[in-house]
Amino acid sequence: MRRFLNSAWGRMVSFTTTVALLVPTLTLLMMHRAQAQVETRPVWVVTDFVNMSKTGGGALGRTAADSLIQELGKLNSIDVLPMETVDREMRNLGYQPPVREVRDLMRLGRNVQAQRIVSGEIVNIRIQREGNARRADVLMRVIVRDVASGLSVNGAALGASSSLRADDVSDETLINDALASGAYQAVQDINRQTLPTATVLNTTNETVLINQGERTGFQKNMEVVVLRGREQVARAVVTETEPDGATLRITQSSKGIQPGDRVSAIFPIPEIRDTWTREGNPQVVKPRARGNNSGIITVLLVLGLVFFLVGQGRGSNQDVVASVNAEAIVLPDDTPAVRLSWRPDAFIKGNRQRYRWQIWRSDIVTTPVLVVDGFNTTAIDDARPRDFTWYDFRGQVGGSTCEFTEPPEATLENPVTGVEAGRPYTYSLELVYRLSSLDLPPTTGGGTGGTTGTTSGTTGTTTGGTTGGTTGGRGIPEAMASAEFGDPVIFNDQLSTSGGTTSATTGSTSGGTGTTSGGTGTTGGNEDCYFLSVRTPAKGQATPFARASLVSPENNATVSVPTKFLFQSVKGPTASVVVEYVLQLSDDPNFPRGRTVTLARFTDLTERGKTISTAPVPEVLTAYPNAQFVYWRIGARNVADVPGPVAINGERYVFSAPRRFQRPQLPGGGVPGVP
Repeated sequence: MRRFLNSAWGRMVSFTTTVALLVPTLTLLMMHRAQAQVETRPVWVVTDFVNMSKTGGGALGRTAADSLIQELGKLNSIDVLPMETVDREMRNLGYQPPVREVRDLMRLGRNVQAQRIVSGEIVNIRIQREGNARRADVLMRVIVRDVASGLSVNGAALGASSSLRADDVSDETLINDALASGAYQAVQDINRQTLPTATVLNTTNETVLINQGERTGFQKNMEVVVLRGREQVARAVVTETEPDGATLRITQSSKGIQPGDRVSAIFPIPEIRDTWTREGNPQVVKPRARGNNSGIITVLLVLGLVFFLVGQGRGSNQDVVASVNAEAIVLPDDTPAVRLSWRPDAFIKGNRQRYRWQIWRSDIVTTPVLVVDGFNTTAIDDARPRDFTWYDFRGQVGGSTCEFTEPPEATLENPVTGVEAGRPYTYSLELVYRLSSLDLPPTTGGGTGGTTGTTSGTTGTTTGGTTGGTTGGRGIPEAMASAEFGDPVIFNDQLSTSGGTTSATTGSTSGGTGTTSGGTGTTGGNEDCYFLSVRTPAKGQATPFARASLVSPENNATVSVPTKFLFQSVKGPTASVVVEYVLQLSDDPNFPRGRTVTLARFTDLTERGKTISTAPVPEVLTAYPNAQFVYWRIGARNVADVPGPVAINGERYVFSAPRRFQRPQLPGGGVPGVP
């Protein structure tokens, strides 16, 4: 019995020991399995910006990088390495910030195992005064590079400004505020420019088939890079597209392409000049477009301004407006709205060509939200729903053939909703333009029908025939050819005669096979053709606000001590919006420049409808000491809006209706306690 018990006990101890040894192994296997199920996000690394301005030195390059890291960290699609990790690896490599050489950036990115490395430039900085306040303006450029290939794949070039601050705010604070605003705009641009990616399905000697197409953003003539893991194996260009597939032509190959390789589009980074325009706008130079520019060519042919555009260095830029602004405004009936304004480019200023402007808003992607006449350069997007007819070209931009002799009208299934107070929006603008069919580029081929021409010569009459060549003479478009045999057609200052060649001297006719416009060969006459331009985005976002409701002091209240001003928050449904408020005092209810004091600028995240209070304001006793009544109002704006609400006497805020308070008067004038 004892022997049996000892044997059983031994087997139990052995089993327990085996289980104890297996537990760590099983746990490790389960951990690996769990980790394999976690989707990894691409890793981005940000380096110090190069400060090319004469202000602030290298420290501002770190400030700009920190601001960009903070904004990129808000994206859920990527992981951003902390700057401490980057600094540590730079010390290991012996690099000093900022890193300028692309090869050094790529080495740094590979060493920290990042997929993207971000660098930037502070191009210029200035401090500007508006009335009694100041602001900082910055020009900056952000470049996102693919670590495997070293190619720039995304980025932004922009101008940004701080909010207006009182004179006692330091230049450093203003500049840091402007850099933070620029970082926000840059990340918005980069995130909006989501570049398409795909996987290689099959290859031939010269072409590559991928599994994505027009639906995900691939376009004909788009440049792409082909990657295998972290290594670049080829570069290519898109030659054909379908909704769910595309074909590439290899332009450069190092290791050949094979099924399963990853394909990523390349984004051309715009440049930015180091000066502002006279109107205060940044001068962004867009890169030369490589896609189809036939739409713009037709416009150039009409207006005869090719020499002008070449002289201005426009290249193949297809925008039809030089700038688009979106600014919050409150209409006279207190309706919150956004005012859109734009400046047509030099070559599209003629009202004859501009048929309709179509305005798109970020919350609605299937239809525009406004359509206005082509002669307009402003539009108002307010809070009211609206119904209208718009023009749907099914994604076809530009063109050189007359496919639409009438604008392709489309109707809305439901009225378009208006803007919501407190919600930020971005906008873009496109033009429906019309051209005469006579002004379109020539097509190949002559008439399709035949005529019989009869010519009387000097000494006799001979009948000569033609059969209407199918590849005739000068390739004059059918819509430009004459309806009668033998009539001249002028195109590009060249005179051509339709029909056969005549020898009048001998009275004989040779029935040539050149360009023919008789019979059923042409349609003759002139008609309008309609096209759609590319969309031009507004320079920044806009947030409409309702006027702030004032709470205290009551209208005509007597104020004799430093006073808090109370009002209700204008915050809307978007929790991330940071609202900046400002208090203004004036002895005039219109708050004119030179007679207005701007005080108490501060930001707040308090929810809509909740009461907000300023700190006690001692200026209620000292401002305008000889005025019995002093007027006050509250302004509000989203700190991220560019350029901000419509300026009112130099200040970009949505202002409340004014109230006034009064101060007790001493005999002989003056305010108690004020010398």
